[in-house]
Amino acid sequence: MLVKGCQGKVIRVKSAGSRLFDEAFFVLRGDAADAGEGDMLAEANRILEENMLPPRRRASSPSARLLFFALGFAAASVAWLLLLLVLFV
Repeated sequence: MLVKGCQGKVIRVKSAGSRLFDEAFFVLRGDAADAGEGDMLAEANRILEENMLPPRRRASSPSARLLFFALGFAAASVAWLLLLLVLFV
């Protein structure tokens, strides 16, 4: 979508899959007025794709979190048991 501004031309690109941004605005250089709208949009999309963040890692599943909790609890219990054996034996 090409939008004319007060000082020049601005391209607004709506984001489809960004976690951070809904849309981006590009202010065109003075000598870019001769370029076609399709070329300008393609260049704006190219810049956006180059600067996208990598996808977020998925959070671990509830069963994996429960497993990690149980392993941590077991390790702490063994550590306390060894400490008590050292202190009282």
